[in-house]
Amino acid sequence: MNVLDLQSITTLEGRILVHGEEESSGRGFLMLEGTDARVHHIRYTPELEAARNRGSLRTNAFIHLRNVSVHGRPKLKISELGDAESILRNRLHLRETTRKLALHGLVRQDEGWDGWLGRYQKALRNVAVQRLIDKARDLGR
Repeated sequence: MNVLDLQSITTLEGRILVHGEEESSGRGFLMLEGTDARVHHIRYTPELEAARNRGSLRTNAFIHLRNVSVHGRPKLKISELGDAESILRNRLHLRETTRKLALHGLVRQDEGWDGWLGRYQKALRNVAVQRLIDKARDLGR
């Protein structure tokens, strides 16, 4: 588990596991099963609090967090991409993610995880393999 300072990240994505409130401070937080194979304890920022109050950020939602600069000030951009189970079948998301990994020279390996993270990694690997098959077929034409 990783207690995350959101200012220290560029991007983070994963599945929301639970919301809670710290006993000592009363401050809200969420636990995120990151696609980086870590569980992140994330204290609510004003952006997270506002999204939660609007009914977003439900348990089992797949979210993408990104720090951006707006008028020279840091701001957390939150993208909710739907239910975490549905993201496993979202070909557009999976293709885009494998494309970004490939641009950085990364190939998703089977890391032996079970549960949702294991299924996510398998879905990415399957899309990457299909991309290679498609490229090889195109080269053979």
